[in-house]
Amino acid sequence: MMRKIALVMALLMLLFFMNAETSFFMPLKIVNCAESGTSVKGIISTNTTWTLANSPYVLRGPVLVNRGAVLTIEPGVVVNFTRYFIQVDGVLNARGNETHPIRFISVEKTTNDEGSIIFTNLSIPWDEATNFGSIIDHAIITAPRNDRWQNILHIYVAIRINGSSPRISNSIISNCEGEGIWVDSGLPLIVNNTIVNNRAAGIRVSGGAPIIVGNTIANCGQGFYIESGSPKIYRNKIVMNGAEYEEGSGGISVGPSSQALIANNMISGNLNGLTLSHSTSLIIHNNIMGNKYCDARLWGSYDANVTYNWWGTTDTSLIDEHTWDFYDDFRLGKVIYVPFLNAPSPGAPAWDGTPPTVDKFPPTIGSVVRTPQGAVQPYQEVKVSAKVSDADSGIKKVVLLYTLDGGASWINLTMNFNITSGFWEAIIPGQPAGTQIQHKVVTYDNAGNYVATQATTLQIQSNQNPQTPTPPLTLIIAILLLIAIPIIGLTILKLKRKGNFFTLKLSWKTVGPAGFEPATNRL
Repeated sequence: MMRKIALVMALLMLLFFMNAETSFFMPLKIVNCAESGTSVKGIISTNTTWTLANSPYVLRGPVLVNRGAVLTIEPGVVVNFTRYFIQVDGVLNARGNETHPIRFISVEKTTNDEGSIIFTNLSIPWDEATNFGSIIDHAIITAPRNDRWQNILHIYVAIRINGSSPRISNSIISNCEGEGIWVDSGLPLIVNNTIVNNRAAGIRVSGGAPIIVGNTIANCGQGFYIESGSPKIYRNKIVMNGAEYEEGSGGISVGPSSQALIANNMISGNLNGLTLSHSTSLIIHNNIMGNKYCDARLWGSYDANVTYNWWGTTDTSLIDEHTWDFYDDFRLGKVIYVPFLNAPSPGAPAWDGTPPTVDKFPPTIGSVVRTPQGAVQPYQEVKVSAKVSDADSGIKKVVLLYTLDGGASWINLTMNFNITSGFWEAIIPGQPAGTQIQHKVVTYDNAGNYVATQATTLQIQSNQNPQTPTPPLTLIIAILLLIAIPIIGLTILKLKRKGNFFTLKLSWKTVGPAGFEPATNRL
């Protein structure tokens, strides 16, 4: 009996602690912000809108926009591919604006190397006259980067076009492990985009007749990789491309099966300007100059006609110095560049050598946590932790600023990233009693944008009338119960051994017809 009573009381005490809000048995709930939002997967067979109110949309599986269906994505919406993709057999209407672009991101490495957005030959082409069809406008398609993630790219191909003709315009496409845009076939319109930081190529053309106008393509392993097809490439700024480990990489690589028209482009600052194989492509009225190794480089034994271009000079000896052909390797053909333009082509865009700015948005600072959260004792260190992110160029640095003189001077502390918690952290040294500290967090991205929190005031406790921390009520009750249980148990055990364990004998005698009264009442 004694053991049963003790067991029941112990169980009751455990249940009490497990349900108490202030109990030290209460588990800490960690919320992963990347998991929040509206989960989507499967087939969209009716007209559907992804609204800003329900953003972000997180793919939990591949999404198919079926034939006859329209998926509309509102300005400002964030779509997280995770590791999946969107296939368009119907219509994708994704139109943001300058202040509220649509963001397509991926925080996990994709398992699909075909593309994160795939337009098939069943998808409805864009029609300028009717303002209807598949379109991506004012969007940002990128994989978030951090200094510690420089070599981890979560999107392989951003947009894959297989026999369709969507419009891709006014968008930023960056940080892909493969290509920013890959055209297999079709007649897509690719206009006024900024396509940067893609490891394999900015735009790859394997077929079709895409119209590619007014784009900036920079810092990619290859600006254009034209295997075949008949692309029309006009008025693009193709700068700062090429990978040192890839011989011949740079601005535009033209394959032997292509019939491209390449005109009025700025091709400068790349490792190589043009890399040419035997083809019937027409390359005319371009400004091709200032590339690191060669302005024109030949592959194969066929001659290449690149007349009527501006090479940055009229001195043929200087042009020859930046040309790689028969005169450098007798197995090659010759680059035929005469006659050439005597001045820059007026139809080509200008470039002053400045890297293009693709990230116009500051980083985001989420929660900022201070430890300890309550009163701070004299000379007690204070840890400040901040959750920050930048979906475009990535975080460059995070700084904690604090002041002890009301803002007359600020002390900078570089915050370090904690890979376990996902927070950036710094510690404010302990200060004397009565000190008032103001602190704020400033975050910079790799494009030079920054954002700061409002200053928070912290008062170090005074030594006068120091407050003794009050232990939690549940802890007090726990201690009392732990003391009381053995005492109660021993008392019961002693009484039982003496034979006086709640002995209660009641005898009753009749008092009359009215009832009974006790004759004996003894413990």
